[in-house]
Amino acid sequence: MSRQKNEFINVINWAHKLLAEVINPGDFVIDLTAGRGHDTLWLAQQVDAIHRGQVVAFDVQQTRQGNWLQLQESPSIPVATAD
Repeated sequence: MSRQKNEFINVINWAHKLLAEVINPGDFVIDLTAGRGHDTLWLAQQVDAIHRGQVVAFDVQQTRQGNWLQLQESPSIPVATAD
């Protein structure tokens, strides 16, 4: 793995640790850069989206908007889309 990729992964892990300190089950959070959905799914797990929390995700790139839906590992996480 390249050094640049390792540094990127470390930044993501650092960001997740910071967010985990302030996000709680039942919270409402917004992901303004949904992209492929990796962080959207992580956020859904943090807020316990299956039972009570909510994540609203946006992405301005039309080609990305459907990508994160394919990533869903748990069909029990409710998903709604808007055109």
